[in-house]
Amino acid sequence: MLVLDNLSRGRIDLIVAAGYIAAEFATYGVPMNERARRVTEAVKTLKAAFTGEPFEYRGRAVHLTPAPFRPGGPAVIMGGSSEPAARRAARIADGFLPSVPEAWEFYRDEVRKLGGADPGACPIGDLQTIALAENPDRAWEQMGPFFLHETNSYGEWLSSDDNNGAGPYSPATDLAELRSRGSYRIITPMSTSRS
Repeated sequence: MLVLDNLSRGRIDLIVAAGYIAAEFATYGVPMNERARRVTEAVKTLKAAFTGEPFEYRGRAVHLTPAPFRPGGPAVIMGGSSEPAARRAARIADGFLPSVPEAWEFYRDEVRKLGGADPGACPIGDLQTIALAENPDRAWEQMGPFFLHETNSYGEWLSSDDNNGAGPYSPATDLAELRSRGSYRIITPMSTSRS
């Protein structure tokens, strides 16, 4: 990351999230209930590494080089869609990028409770995937099945007991339903209308 920071001349930030798919955690033998602790450790480690100074990691002295391009290195921003993720971001990260607008108020509340300046209104709207095509109808025939697979896969994962339905995806029965929601849009380069 520090190499990329230097190559970009300080124009990169990092977004970190805890994850939510039980099968992925199982693949690595990591219990889901360790997410908060592990993401907290990762964020704190990254922030220490990005200072450019030596720091301790699990009892060992570490010094990463090259030094960051800008003082303090890349911002470490947390992503997420739940109240605990939002409040954790306020405590340990440089910012928060929610995947659903509803999570922002928890972040905002926690920042203020901690004595920080009000971060203001949510920086995002509803999640949308936008693609460009000369013919949106034909593009829906080509890309629509992939959009449907994405929203149904994520929707299924998010609705599992491990996630309590928190997140921007929900299953759709067919392309017509998905297209009518407006969360996936295909527009022409000069178009401003929904398709």
